Parts: sequence; C-alpha cells; structure tokens
Amino acid sequence: MNEFQQVLYKQIDKIQASNLPTHVKKVVSAVALCRTNAMKGRVYSCPNGHFSIFMRESCNNRSCPTCQSENKREWNSNTKKKF
Repeated sequence: MNEFQQVLYKQIDKIQASNLPTHVKKVVSAVALCRTNAMKGRVYSCPNGHFSIFMRESCNNRSCPTCQSENKREWNSNTKKKF
C-alpha cells in the first residue's frame, strides 16, 4: 500500500460520511482498497509445478496512482518522442 492509499484508508470513514458526491466516494473506496486483501486475487502457477504466486486484483481506476503509473510512464515517453 503506497502513502496515498494509506491516507485514504485511514480517513475512509470520514470521507464516506461526508457530503461528497457518490462518484467521488466510489473512487476513494476503490483506490484505498486497491491490491489489498479486500480485493479478489488470482494464483499464477508454473506449468511444471515449480512455483506459484498469488496476486491481488487492482481497481484499475484512472485516478489510482498504483494502477495508472505504467500508463502514465508510457504516455510521458510517447509524448516526449513527439516533440
């Protein structure tokens, strides 16, 4: 969990009780719980059975810094190539 998620997670009750619009509350909830035990997960295994790894699903929200960091890097590099 990154620092931004920790801040949201610690304040999620206050945020949910506030008078913010519903769509904002949904984003806060999704980002705060992204890749935590609250999300589903998948097991990826070696076909030969040598190892397996369990990975949590992400929220894939466009406002989530964890989910969109790779997209941001790719966009930045593509934009720099144009100029």
